[in-house]
Amino acid sequence: MSTATPLPSSDALTYEFVAAMRRLWWVPLILGICWVIFSLIVFRFDVHSVNAVGILVGIVFLVAGLEELLTAGAVIGGWRWLHAILGVALIVGAIVSFVHPGNTFLALAEIIGWLLLIKGLFDIVLALSNRQLELWWTRLVLGLVELALAFLVSGDLDKRALFVLIFVGATAMLRGVALIAAITLVAEIGDFHRFANPRHLMAYLGLTPSERSSGAKTRRGAITKAGNTRARRMLVESAWTYRLPARIGAEILKRNESLPQQIKDIAWKAQLRLCARHRRLARAGKPVNVVNVAIARELSAFVWAIATNEHIAIA
Repeated sequence: MSTATPLPSSDALTYEFVAAMRRLWWVPLILGICWVIFSLIVFRFDVHSVNAVGILVGIVFLVAGLEELLTAGAVIGGWRWLHAILGVALIVGAIVSFVHPGNTFLALAEIIGWLLLIKGLFDIVLALSNRQLELWWTRLVLGLVELALAFLVSGDLDKRALFVLIFVGATAMLRGVALIAAITLVAEIGDFHRFANPRHLMAYLGLTPSERSSGAKTRRGAITKAGNTRARRMLVESAWTYRLPARIGAEILKRNESLPQQIKDIAWKAQLRLCARHRRLARAGKPVNVVNVAIARELSAFVWAIATNEHIAIA
């Protein structure tokens, strides 16, 4: 009598994912460098920028077309042919984009106003239908901004083209910097299991306050800066993002689909806690750099929790 093979637990999946990231550290590093180089080409605002965006559209079409063809091979039934036709159409669109990148860019610039208009209306409706959520108004503001941009670029091809270049270049730069920052932490820290708890990692990074004691008096000063400079700098720079309200955008949501649930839970817990703490310290009148370093110190604890597959107590 055969027995079913048990599915791997969430802890095992998390450990395997982190181990794979340590082995393949060079992959996100190369991707991050490529994104940064691409953004620099786009920010030249010349014919090379236009062609680069057109080729990027072709790559997106090619990847989407291959995904549809793979889906067609796995699906059984009438939907199979629909996926196959869509996959072929996307691949044909990719070929056209590679052959005529300039025309592809112009076509994207032509429809960007309508895309912003539809996206803005969708975000406004979604925000108003979820007013029971604490930060529902952030999506409402995003929708209003998208509507304003849609009307700003309407009727002027030059404005639409400039908006596409700025948006694509900024997005590529942010994605590249995020990948490089993440892999810098992995490369500089190495095996996170050598730190028994988050405080040991904080001390290694030099993020713990210095201390001057005399008798019964204890005085705490600035951070020690006694550890790894590059990893500490990456954490401090990353901490700036928590001055904004906690949210998960559509792009990040799609990117996180393949991650173990435990990692996504820790990341969301980090967003909620660090964003709230940033606002609380800022309202208390703390200097902005002091607030940012405090957030970076707590961020290192969440990084340790993800890398070691351990739970941390949140006071």
